[in-house]
Amino acid sequence: MITKKTVKVLTACLVSVFMIGVADITVHAETFRETEPNDTMETAEMIKANNETAKDTLEGTNSGAYVVEGYTSKSDPNWYKVYLREGTQYMTCNGEAFEFYILNENADIIYQDTYLKRGAFGPTAYAFDIPEAGYYYVRITGIVSSSKDYLFLIGSPTYFTSKCNIPCSEGTVTMTAGNRTQTALFNGGGISNLPEGAIAYSVKMSGIGTTNVDSIRLENNHRGLSFSLDAYTWRKDSLTSMNLPVESIWTASFGYKKASTFTPVLTVYYVYPLHGNVVQ
Repeated sequence: MITKKTVKVLTACLVSVFMIGVADITVHAETFRETEPNDTMETAEMIKANNETAKDTLEGTNSGAYVVEGYTSKSDPNWYKVYLREGTQYMTCNGEAFEFYILNENADIIYQDTYLKRGAFGPTAYAFDIPEAGYYYVRITGIVSSSKDYLFLIGSPTYFTSKCNIPCSEGTVTMTAGNRTQTALFNGGGISNLPEGAIAYSVKMSGIGTTNVDSIRLENNHRGLSFSLDAYTWRKDSLTSMNLPVESIWTASFGYKKASTFTPVLTVYYVYPLHGNVVQ
């Protein structure tokens, strides 16, 4: 049965999305380049499933990434064979526009779609379900008569990074001598176009002078986990293992240093799996 799933379009979170092109996807990744003949199911080339993690992306290794590159046209289909795990998998595409088909070993089509290049950059991920683990086939076919380049990864999603600024819900914070701490809320759920599955790997509180407070403790209400920001820089890195969703209420507790008023802004740096499109 042929199925299609709606994919989510990702646009700028405020003004701070880092755009990704073909070169960025292939950096440090293992790359497979197609060779002829691979025009039939019988001559399909064996490839590996993509196995990226958020940790690989943040460390810059992309050790689990497996990219397939080639050229195709209407009259030159390219076939590949790959072992896929059961469950939701992703076909992440880039390069020029092309059609693709995912088939089982009986040549039944279980998913098909057309990748349409969007502007200068435009990686797109298509989700599909694998009923049981095993070997599957990928057929790539161009949509024009001339030969065009393509790129894809199949298996786990590929990960990208971005950031967003979350304003203080109360606007300003006033520290008074009678209160040793003052709390404020930052609503990550109110950020428009936040990518699905965005997880914080670093945070920074700005809008605070070095003498306004003597400590800041930040809690992610969704996870119920809290941590202290480093003094004076008011930043905390290496948060990935805490699995803190950006789309949450963040509660900041400011420790008293002197009577003052300030307007804090929380910047969250996050990593996310590509589940749909990145558009420029």
